[in-house]
Amino acid sequence: MLTINRSNYYLNCKAENKKDALRIISDEFIKSKNVTTDCFYALSKRENQISTYISNGVAIPHLSKDDRTIILKSDIKVFQFPQGVMWGESHIVFITIAVLSKNDNDHIDTLKALTPLIKNDVAIDILSVTKHVDDFDKILSRILKIEDSN
Repeated sequence: MLTINRSNYYLNCKAENKKDALRIISDEFIKSKNVTTDCFYALSKRENQISTYISNGVAIPHLSKDDRTIILKSDIKVFQFPQGVMWGESHIVFITIAVLSKNDNDHIDTLKALTPLIKNDVAIDILSVTKHVDDFDKILSRILKIEDSN
Protein backbone atom coordinates (compact mmCIF):
# COMPACT_ATOMS: atom_id res chain seq x y z
CA MET A 1 0.00 0.00 0.00
CA LEU A 2 1.18 3.51 -0.74
CA THR A 3 1.66 5.84 2.20
CA ILE A 4 0.96 9.53 2.53
CA ASN A 5 3.63 11.71 4.05
CA ARG A 6 3.86 15.43 4.71
CA SER A 7 6.25 16.07 1.82
CA ASN A 8 3.39 15.10 -0.50
CA TYR A 9 0.93 17.74 0.72
CA TYR A 10 0.31 20.69 -1.57
CA LEU A 11 -1.74 23.31 0.23
CA ASN A 12 -3.48 26.43 -1.05
CA CYS A 13 -3.43 25.37 -4.70
CA LYS A 14 -5.38 27.50 -7.14
CA ALA A 15 -6.99 26.24 -10.33
CA GLU A 16 -9.59 27.83 -12.57
CA ASN A 17 -10.98 24.45 -13.61
CA LYS A 18 -10.39 20.70 -13.56
CA LYS A 19 -7.94 20.94 -16.46
CA ASP A 20 -5.77 23.40 -14.49
CA ALA A 21 -5.95 21.16 -11.41
CA LEU A 22 -4.81 18.14 -13.44
CA ARG A 23 -1.93 20.22 -14.84
CA ILE A 24 -0.81 21.13 -11.30
CA ILE A 25 -0.99 17.48 -10.26
CA SER A 26 0.91 16.32 -13.35
CA ASP A 27 3.62 18.95 -12.85
CA GLU A 28 4.27 17.77 -9.29
CA PHE A 29 4.57 14.13 -10.37
CA ILE A 30 7.04 15.23 -13.06
CA LYS A 31 9.09 17.29 -10.55
CA SER A 32 9.22 14.27 -8.23
CA LYS A 33 10.39 12.05 -11.09
CA ASN A 34 7.46 9.67 -10.61
CA VAL A 35 6.75 9.50 -14.34
CA THR A 36 8.79 9.14 -17.51
CA THR A 37 6.82 11.83 -19.28
CA ASP A 38 4.15 14.41 -18.71
CA CYS A 39 1.14 12.58 -17.25
CA PHE A 40 -1.36 15.38 -17.90
CA TYR A 41 -2.68 13.72 -21.04
CA ALA A 42 -3.07 10.36 -19.29
CA LEU A 43 -4.82 11.93 -16.27
CA SER A 44 -7.14 13.85 -18.59
CA LYS A 45 -7.85 10.75 -20.66
CA ARG A 46 -8.82 8.82 -17.54
CA GLU A 47 -11.01 11.70 -16.39
CA ASN A 48 -12.80 11.68 -19.76
CA GLN A 49 -13.45 7.94 -19.45
CA ILE A 50 -15.04 8.30 -16.01
CA SER A 51 -14.91 11.08 -13.45
CA THR A 52 -12.55 10.56 -10.53
CA TYR A 53 -14.82 12.60 -8.28
CA ILE A 54 -15.68 10.44 -5.26
CA SER A 55 -17.81 12.46 -2.80
CA ASN A 56 -17.66 15.19 -0.13
CA GLY A 57 -15.50 17.45 -2.31
CA VAL A 58 -12.84 14.80 -2.95
CA ALA A 59 -11.47 13.50 -6.24
CA ILE A 60 -8.88 10.76 -6.69
CA PRO A 61 -7.15 11.34 -10.04
CA HIS A 62 -5.24 8.32 -11.33
CA LEU A 63 -4.15 6.65 -14.54
CA SER A 64 -5.84 3.87 -16.44
CA LYS A 65 -4.10 0.50 -16.62
CA ASP A 66 -3.03 1.24 -20.19
CA ASP A 67 -1.12 4.35 -19.13
CA ARG A 68 0.72 2.89 -16.16
CA THR A 69 3.81 2.29 -18.31
CA ILE A 70 4.83 5.92 -17.76
CA ILE A 71 5.07 5.41 -13.98
CA LEU A 72 8.65 5.15 -12.70
CA LYS A 73 7.78 5.21 -9.01
CA SER A 74 4.39 4.73 -7.39
CA ASP A 75 3.32 7.64 -5.22
CA ILE A 76 0.41 9.48 -3.68
CA LYS A 77 0.05 13.26 -3.41
CA VAL A 78 -2.62 15.32 -1.68
CA PHE A 79 -3.65 18.68 -3.14
CA GLN A 80 -5.80 21.23 -1.35
CA PHE A 81 -7.87 23.69 -3.39
CA PRO A 82 -9.46 25.96 -0.74
CA GLN A 83 -11.46 27.96 -3.31
CA GLY A 84 -12.73 24.75 -4.87
CA VAL A 85 -12.53 23.51 -8.44
CA MET A 86 -15.50 22.58 -10.62
CA TRP A 87 -15.16 18.88 -11.33
CA GLY A 88 -17.64 18.20 -14.03
CA GLU A 89 -20.94 20.04 -14.15
CA SER A 90 -22.18 19.45 -10.63
CA HIS A 91 -19.28 18.79 -8.24
CA ILE A 92 -16.82 21.07 -6.50
CA VAL A 93 -13.52 19.54 -5.36
CA PHE A 94 -11.48 20.89 -2.44
CA ILE A 95 -9.13 17.94 -1.93
CA THR A 96 -7.56 15.73 -4.59
CA ILE A 97 -5.70 12.62 -3.59
CA ALA A 98 -3.71 11.75 -6.69
CA VAL A 99 -2.57 8.14 -6.88
CA LEU A 100 0.03 6.81 -9.30
CA SER A 101 0.43 3.10 -8.81
CA LYS A 102 2.15 0.52 -10.95
CA ASN A 103 -0.11 -2.28 -9.79
CA ASP A 104 -3.74 -2.90 -8.89
CA ASN A 105 -3.06 -4.12 -5.36
CA ASP A 106 -1.35 -0.89 -4.23
CA HIS A 107 -4.01 1.19 -5.91
CA ILE A 108 -6.94 -0.71 -4.39
CA ASP A 109 -5.33 -0.99 -0.93
CA THR A 110 -4.65 2.75 -0.91
CA LEU A 111 -8.24 3.55 -1.89
CA LYS A 112 -9.54 1.24 0.85
CA ALA A 113 -7.32 2.94 3.43
CA LEU A 114 -8.62 6.37 2.36
CA THR A 115 -12.30 5.41 2.38
CA PRO A 116 -12.95 6.36 6.03
CA LEU A 117 -11.40 9.78 5.44
CA ILE A 118 -13.42 10.37 2.30
CA LYS A 119 -16.61 9.52 4.16
CA ASN A 120 -15.76 11.99 6.93
CA ASP A 121 -17.23 15.24 5.62
CA VAL A 122 -16.19 17.17 8.75
CA ALA A 123 -12.53 16.17 8.28
CA ILE A 124 -12.67 17.10 4.59
CA ASP A 125 -14.21 20.49 5.46
CA ILE A 126 -11.41 21.17 7.93
CA LEU A 127 -8.64 19.90 5.63
CA SER A 128 -9.94 22.01 2.76
CA VAL A 129 -9.19 25.25 4.64
CA THR A 130 -6.25 24.28 6.88
CA LYS A 131 -3.38 26.67 6.16
CA HIS A 132 -0.34 24.99 7.71
CA VAL A 133 1.27 21.71 6.71
CA ASP A 134 1.80 20.70 10.36
CA ASP A 135 -1.91 21.10 11.10
CA PHE A 136 -2.88 19.36 7.87
CA ASP A 137 -0.60 16.45 8.74
CA LYS A 138 -1.90 16.18 12.32
CA ILE A 139 -5.52 16.17 11.19
CA LEU A 140 -5.00 13.73 8.35
CA SER A 141 -2.84 11.39 10.44
CA ARG A 142 -5.26 11.46 13.34
CA ILE A 143 -8.29 10.73 11.18
CA LEU A 144 -6.57 7.83 9.46
CA LYS A 145 -5.23 6.47 12.74
CA ILE A 146 -8.60 6.80 14.51
CA GLU A 147 -10.34 5.08 11.64
CA ASP A 148 -7.69 2.33 11.50
CA SER A 149 -8.07 1.53 15.19
CA ASN A 150 -11.84 0.90 15.03
